[in-house]
Amino acid sequence: MRAAFYKCAAAKQKKTRDKKSVRKQWPEDLAVSETMKLVKDDAMESIIAKVMEL
Repeated sequence: MRAAFYKCAAAKQKKTRDKKSVRKQWPEDLAVSETMKLVKDDAMESIIAKVMEL
């Protein structure tokens, strides 16, 4: 199976950019990881606030 890549749109059209293509897996994994951290942090703050109200 071939790997999927992200490529700069300007590089695709004009072919003047020297930016290299990036495998999709790395930025997608990073986005999911950071999103999960934010969700966990928000959930923890909510739980702590509710416990402190008791």
